[in-house]
Amino acid sequence: MGKIEKDLYHGFFNWAGETYEFYKHAYSIDKAFALMITSLAKKVNLARYAVLIRFIDDRADNYRIQKEVKKDGSK
Repeated sequence: MGKIEKDLYHGFFNWAGETYEFYKHAYSIDKAFALMITSLAKKVNLARYAVLIRFIDDRADNYRIQKEVKKDGSK
């Protein structure tokens, strides 16, 4: 059985007018989101849940996560 490779995700989060940028390796965009929320919570010194509730509403345009393209051009 082959090892499944994690993808690299690049995320931008707007928190109180400041933009925070994160790179995380994960198997899915949902896991990357969770890892980035945890990192942001540590940076702003708040509980993970307090940060999560600000970004959980998909109608808000306050974050963006995208899968990084590998050097060979594939995602």
